[in-house]
Amino acid sequence: MVPSHEYRDDRAALCRLHSSFPELLRPWVEFKAMAFGILCPKRLSPDGLLAVFGLKPDGFERLVATMSKPDGLFAHVMQHGVAVDVDESKSLTGCAELLMVLRPANSSATRWWWLMLARDRPFRPMEQDIAAEMVRQWQVEIDFVPEPGMGKVVVGRDDEVIHVDPYTRVHALQDPSLMDMLLAQLDRVTRQRWPDGCTGEAHDIAIRLAGEPRWVNFLHQTGEATAGGENWRIVLRPLEEEEMPLVGELEDSRIACALAYIHDRFAYSPSLNEIAEAVHISPFHFHRLFTNLVGLSPKQYLQRKQLQFARWLLRSTRKPIREVATQSGFSSHGHFASTFQRVNGMSPTMYRDAY
Repeated sequence: MVPSHEYRDDRAALCRLHSSFPELLRPWVEFKAMAFGILCPKRLSPDGLLAVFGLKPDGFERLVATMSKPDGLFAHVMQHGVAVDVDESKSLTGCAELLMVLRPANSSATRWWWLMLARDRPFRPMEQDIAAEMVRQWQVEIDFVPEPGMGKVVVGRDDEVIHVDPYTRVHALQDPSLMDMLLAQLDRVTRQRWPDGCTGEAHDIAIRLAGEPRWVNFLHQTGEATAGGENWRIVLRPLEEEEMPLVGELEDSRIACALAYIHDRFAYSPSLNEIAEAVHISPFHFHRLFTNLVGLSPKQYLQRKQLQFARWLLRSTRKPIREVATQSGFSSHGHFASTFQRVNGMSPTMYRDAY
């Protein structure tokens, strides 16, 4: 029996799974290379890869050429769910033995959860069963939305929606423009706030989507992390109307970059001078510009962000209050408790009990 594993990241759930999959599987099945993700058999693309380990630079392209043969490994695994093969030339991964697992990702079977493992000795039947069970567990975990109103989305190049959890899929069917609005806003806001790119690190923004406040966590992955593919892993959560200012594009890109700086570093409680220096504006001028454009002072906005994150931790985890305070950027438990009580009208413990 393969035990259940938790690998949700505190900030973004889907965001850092690429580093977790190999470590979760390694105690059960030995391998030297792996790839895991969501594939469309009609158009095999690396954009759907969520985890890559030990694959040669051109390994996915070579793999696609092998998988596309009518009588090849991919055709066999589509029929049986699990299949093994021998790569005598070791051209795909540098290993001779290959194991593949497929599970349908949707009812129409247009996309499939896919796992490929490689090593230099054959895979035993029990290891094949374990690999198949792990894919099933990962599929359930990625589709699982433990918080009300939460959604998980994977998007490839050209805004191709690769995967949507069942809950969000229902909403997208009711409002087909939902995904287009999300991706358009995400593209505009991230280009302004992270002009040098935001690949490889989890970030977040607060926006209004389809008339509702949303907290959007995301990770952009490309290059080696996706074997030459590209994808956005997005987690949506609802916000209370007054929880955070919903700020999209701004007239001054420097203030947009300051928002990015605050969101990325709120846990360190950066000072006004540190934020102003990061965007190359004098502290006095920065304070005035930020307040005029955002509607709150930098200090007020930082505190809003810290409290928003703290409320989420209180609702969604059982972390001790002291740990919630530290992760949210407060210098002490006492400072956190008094600030939380003043702003929310109840203590952190009372809030957790209420939600």
